[in-house]
Amino acid sequence: MDDHGSLPDLFESVNAGGYWEGVFGGGTGPLGRPLSLLSFAWQHESWPKPFAFLLFNIVLHIMNAFLVFLLCYKLLASVLEYDEVDAKYQYRFTVALTITMFWALSPLLVSTVLYVIQRMVLLSSFFVLLACLCFCWGCQLLRAQKVRCAIAVFIAGCGGCGLLGMLAKESAFLLVIYLFAIKYILDQSGVSKNWFYRIVIPWLLWLACLLFLIYTLFKLQGTFASTYQWREFGLSERLLTEARIVWLYVGQLFLPEVSYLGLYHDDFQISRSIFNPVTTFWSLLAWLLVAGIFFWALRKREKIVVFGLLWFIGGHLMESTVIPLELYFEHRNYLPAIGLWFAVIVYVKKLWHVINATLIKKVLVVGLLVYGVFFGGITYYLTSLWGRPAELSVVYAAERKQSLRARALMIALYQKAGSVDKAYGSLNEIIIDFPTELAPKLIRVQLACVHPGNYSDGLTGDVFEFATRARFSHGSLMALAGLIDGEMWEGKCQYYSSGDLILLINALRANPNYRHKIPMLAGFTSQIYRQEGDFEMAIEWLRRSSSTGYDRDLLEVVMLASINRHKESLALLQEIKTHRLPSYISKSRRSYLRELEITIKNDIESQD
Repeated sequence: MDDHGSLPDLFESVNAGGYWEGVFGGGTGPLGRPLSLLSFAWQHESWPKPFAFLLFNIVLHIMNAFLVFLLCYKLLASVLEYDEVDAKYQYRFTVALTITMFWALSPLLVSTVLYVIQRMVLLSSFFVLLACLCFCWGCQLLRAQKVRCAIAVFIAGCGGCGLLGMLAKESAFLLVIYLFAIKYILDQSGVSKNWFYRIVIPWLLWLACLLFLIYTLFKLQGTFASTYQWREFGLSERLLTEARIVWLYVGQLFLPEVSYLGLYHDDFQISRSIFNPVTTFWSLLAWLLVAGIFFWALRKREKIVVFGLLWFIGGHLMESTVIPLELYFEHRNYLPAIGLWFAVIVYVKKLWHVINATLIKKVLVVGLLVYGVFFGGITYYLTSLWGRPAELSVVYAAERKQSLRARALMIALYQKAGSVDKAYGSLNEIIIDFPTELAPKLIRVQLACVHPGNYSDGLTGDVFEFATRARFSHGSLMALAGLIDGEMWEGKCQYYSSGDLILLINALRANPNYRHKIPMLAGFTSQIYRQEGDFEMAIEWLRRSSSTGYDRDLLEVVMLASINRHKESLALLQEIKTHRLPSYISKSRRSYLRELEITIKNDIESQD
């Protein structure tokens, strides 16, 4: 899980070099997410106990809920119709509170709040919601002809909060889409007559889109292809699959199923074509229908429909389209869900006023109460499960039998309890249930290394032969990386050698299902030779690999210097310093580069 994969490295950097080193020395994403990392670093003394981190997340979620209420309350003034002036504030308060409650207590968002690392989403969303409120405030000032004050609010509020949101997580850029949705609702509120609102704001929003896209393409150039190397799907397959997944998000938002909620969705079937599976075709057809409804609503000025669809679909444009992320994650709905709840609750309110029959109104009230109890009950059950991790693992393993990750949880659980026999039993069941998967067989080797004795599972000829025909999976590459990186590599495991790993990689290279991963396998081969001290072969295979970036280039510099190819090493180092340095590099890394350059120059002088 990302909590244990990302946070320990951050805390180690904080302890070694202070907050500045921890927050800015590594980072993730194009902007590094320093604001999120700072919030984690501030709590580093509490790790690994999760209570303080979860408390922070929950408080942040409550604050976001309050901001959602304020935003809905402001927007409802432009979409609700009132029979009496006195009823205006009462209706707005009731409807805004209802939208907020259903959003904040949604079972679909439980994993976002209770998964520590997703604080990045919570913190980014906090600033996005603040920016949306500032936009509404600025429009209110424009309506009052206070143009200078409005411009200050737009720059400091929308611009400042938007920037802070992107420093928490880059998805805050979708603020531009959310502001377009808000602007559409406010267009008929009198502010649209103002020249700044009508002309300048749209151009500024489009300019922000353009600048962010240029920056992102610059930062991510060359990494898209290498990242897709880790995935079991290509770009077209991802887009087709996401067409189905987003519909599932909608279903889980309104009719949640406990068995389908959580972190483990690696069992989701990838769409290989429009008709494989056939639900891809029906999903695409449904999206064409949604597009038709959207354009019809635009023409008819149906503000609620346009706002709900633009907010929800726009909120998925970054993480549910072309970027090679994992396919299914519930946290991607944290802000987009607001749009759908807003539209549904407002239309329920309108339906209430259309209905005249008392009996039908009573039935509607009872139905809403039953739905609310059902909704809240699922949320309560899920949150209580998250408070009992062992039980949660059992539930996931039982409910998600086709999820290799969920099933692997039981192995870790048995290991932690000291029940090695049960861990092996669970692993053998996985091998039987996943007959085309290589990953469980490699995990069994890792387990044998950690618990030697009666278990003599190693990399044998049967494993090599199986590797030539196994189906491709991301998990197999991760398991292979574990064999290369793990402690058992350091002479602690008797069940495989570096030669066995090379044979295994060669078997995968011969497997047609792994043909598109040959550059990545070359990177693994380079790593093995490097750990064996054979830097000539390590460099040769590194140059065949898909590895890119600063760390890869620096690695080649060090290996070239290690085999006395100092002039090549120095030339590459100077190329790195001139053209390939990251936008931010910590003091310790800069110091290391200087010392490395001095050392290489001294070696060249001593040779001459």
